[in-house]
Parts: sequence; structure tokens; C-alpha cells
Amino acid sequence: MIQSVLVNLLENAVKYTPSGGGIEIIAEEETEGVIVSVADSGPGLTPGEEKRVFDKFYRTQRESANLGVGLGLAICRAIVDAHGGRIWVEPGPTGGRSFDFSSRGMRRHLGSGWKTTRKPRRMASQFI
Repeated sequence: MIQSVLVNLLENAVKYTPSGGGIEIIAEEETEGVIVSVADSGPGLTPGEEKRVFDKFYRTQRESANLGVGLGLAICRAIVDAHGGRIWVEPGPTGGRSFDFSSRGMRRHLGSGWKTTRKPRRMASQFI
């Protein structure tokens, strides 16, 4: 189910990133679990929307021209909640927005390569 969260966030990032823009995926291991971030260089959110984007059927003004019914992020929140984590959105490092989620139990979903260490491990990839 965590895979569904990542796929949804990536699909959204691709949908809202303009041609020539970038998408960044970061996974960091912390003592209490893993934090995954998907950041894009799209238009971002207007103030106050970061509290509403995870509500069922909520769509921003910019999204009205795109396909969708506003359930993807609500489903992501339900999945992350079920895994004992949390999901949030912040301004992205290069503009746009960064959707971040964490889970205490996520290590088993990421495979055996993730081991607890004293120093956080950071993996980053940039696409587009």
C-alpha cells in the first residue's frame, strides 16, 4: 500500500510540473522510521491550501482543468495513517511543493537495504 502512496505522489508531480521543470525524490532513514519526499517545480499551493489538499474531493483552482476528482491525496493520507505515519505538504526546495510522508513501519516495505544507523541515510534522485 505504501507503493500506492508513492505512485500517486509521483503522478501528481508529473501532472503539475511544467515542461523543463524537475521532480526530486528523497528517502531518509531516521531513528523512528523513514521519511520520503516527492518535490516538484510546479505552481505550488496558495496559502491555506496545505491544510485542505488531503480532504476528500478537494481540488485547487489550478487543478480544475486537470482530470481527477480529488481523492488521491485523501487516499494517501488514509494509507499512511494506517501505517502509523503522517503525510504533509511544504513549499518545494525549487518552488512548487514537496509532499512528505513518514511511517514507523515503513522499513519492511522498502526492503532489506534499509538498516538503522546512527547517521541518517539519504538517497536522492532527480528526474525530468
